[in-house]
Amino acid sequence: MRLKYVWAMRAWSTFVAITTIATAALTGCSGNTPQEPQPPKATSEATATPDATPAPTGEPQAPAGDAGGRITGRVMFVGEELLPMGVPTQRATSDHCKDKPIKHNALVAGPTSDGCTSSCEGRPRPLGDVIVRLPLGAVPANTKSGKSDKPAVVTRQDCVSNPRALAMTVSHPLQIVNSDPIVHNVAIHSLTPKKTMLNSAQPKGAEPITHTFTSPGLYRIGSDIHGWMRSFVWVSDHPHATVTDTTGEFILENIPAGTYQLEAWHSFMGLKRIEVTVIPGGRPEKITIEYDGSELEPPENTGELDDLFD
Repeated sequence: MRLKYVWAMRAWSTFVAITTIATAALTGCSGNTPQEPQPPKATSEATATPDATPAPTGEPQAPAGDAGGRITGRVMFVGEELLPMGVPTQRATSDHCKDKPIKHNALVAGPTSDGCTSSCEGRPRPLGDVIVRLPLGAVPANTKSGKSDKPAVVTRQDCVSNPRALAMTVSHPLQIVNSDPIVHNVAIHSLTPKKTMLNSAQPKGAEPITHTFTSPGLYRIGSDIHGWMRSFVWVSDHPHATVTDTTGEFILENIPAGTYQLEAWHSFMGLKRIEVTVIPGGRPEKITIEYDGSELEPPENTGELDDLFD
């Protein structure tokens, strides 16, 4: 009985061995080799936070939605004394203008922090009519501005052209309005490069003259009749430009991340540049741009005050 059991066990072992060898042979013939176990793929669920902003780049891209950053600040006059403006002597030659002895508006500043408006002995004063802008080509033209689509307006009233400075984009319409009971002349000149774009009379009561700029650059709206009347228009290929009022404050919004040379241009004291870095979602640093009166007249507007006053 024991001999039969041993023989049966040997027969079973032989069958198992033959079956294993056959299975291995078939697997090798099929070319399918056992696969090594693979580690699970890494997945990331990290999201951007205000503390994890992308590093500024030299070639910023347009932000999605309102993801852009902001530049804020003030333009200040910090010299000993702002050059006083008088009444242009030529006003006396006009029937309407001579009745309104209004001082020239080439330099306009707000009061000091303690309310001083003249003889302020070097105390800083906020400077108005400064065009603050990013350079041409600095950002994509399709970034948001939040500005109105209504035409920009320059008004001639009491023989003064207001505003003195304004900023707009290419293809945005500009209207020049005559609010005086006399004939005015509208002369639009490109200053970069110098070229006459329009020259037209505008009688009293006439409809506004509308002009659309097709190229970026700096333009002057003057008058061949009343030479002291001037407005300066900065036309940009993107919406990131503005003009200070007598608070000296400015704000540029929805700017793509990056480092820029912020520009400030004043029609009497010229161009300033300051490097700024924009980080979307971060708190904007308040920038101060200073003029001290030692600056030369800009090449686009030299000699404006020559022989203008008594």
